[in-house]
Amino acid sequence: MKILLATYWELPHLGGVWPLMLQLKQSLEARGHEVDILGNSDQAYHMLFQNRYFYKQQVLPLLMSKLTRTNLGVSHWITTTEANRCAMELAAVYFGLEKYDLIHTHDALSSRALYRVKPSNTPLVASLHGSLAREIMLIVKSSQDAAHQQQTINLWKYYRAIEYHGVLSSNKTVVSSHWLRNILVDEYGIPDKKVTVFPYGMDIPEFCQRMQEPITIKRPPDKKVIIFTGRLVYLKGLDFLLYALARLKKSRQDWVCWVVG
Repeated sequence: MKILLATYWELPHLGGVWPLMLQLKQSLEARGHEVDILGNSDQAYHMLFQNRYFYKQQVLPLLMSKLTRTNLGVSHWITTTEANRCAMELAAVYFGLEKYDLIHTHDALSSRALYRVKPSNTPLVASLHGSLAREIMLIVKSSQDAAHQQQTINLWKYYRAIEYHGVLSSNKTVVSSHWLRNILVDEYGIPDKKVTVFPYGMDIPEFCQRMQEPITIKRPPDKKVIIFTGRLVYLKGLDFLLYALARLKKSRQDWVCWVVG
C-alpha cells in the first residue's frame, strides 16, 4: 500500500507527534509499504524526506483577504488558523492525493482539510493526540480578565467545531485513552462506533538500548527521586506538582524532584 501520514503541526518537532509518525513510517516500510509524511513549517507545507514544498505566501494573502472580508467578527488567531487550514488543502491538492491507498492524519485540522480534497474512495484514519478545545477551556478558567476570557471562549468554540468535524471526516478515529474517547462521544456527540481506543506503543529495542547509555546526572545519596515527564506547559499540571512538593517539604526533606521536559 501507499500511505500518507499528515499533520497540520510543524514537523520535525519536539513534541510526541513527530517521533510517533516517524516510527509509524519506519515500521510500515519494514512491512513493505510506501509511506510519505506531509507536515507544516514556518513558511511552507512540505513532504518530508522529498525536498518538496508548497510555500504559504503564494496563497495566504488571498485567503486572509477573503476571510477578513466576510466580516465574521472573529479574532485574528482564528482567521489565521482558518487561512492556514485552507492553505493545507491547496498544498494537498498540489502534492496529489490520488496515489495514496490510505491517508492517516494526526490532528483534527489536517483531518478536516484533507477530507475536503481527497478522492472520495480513499479511506481516512485520524489519530487525535489530545483536545485543543479542552486545553483552551483550562485557560479560560484560569483567566481573571473578562475581555480575555471572551476571546478565549470564541477560540474554544472554533477548536471544538474543528475537532467535531475533524472526527466526523474520518472513516475511523483513534485515540490513546478512554478519557479522550469519552470527551468525543459524551460531550461532542460523536457516534460511539466512530472512535477506537488504541494505546501508544513504543520501540522496545531502542528503549532497551537507551537504558544502557551512561547518564551524567547522579542520583543523590539517601534521597528518594520524584520524576515529572512532559512538556512544560499549563496543561500538564506542573503547578499542582509544585504545590504538592511545597506541602511535602514541610514534613520531610529526604527527596528531590527531577523535571524532565
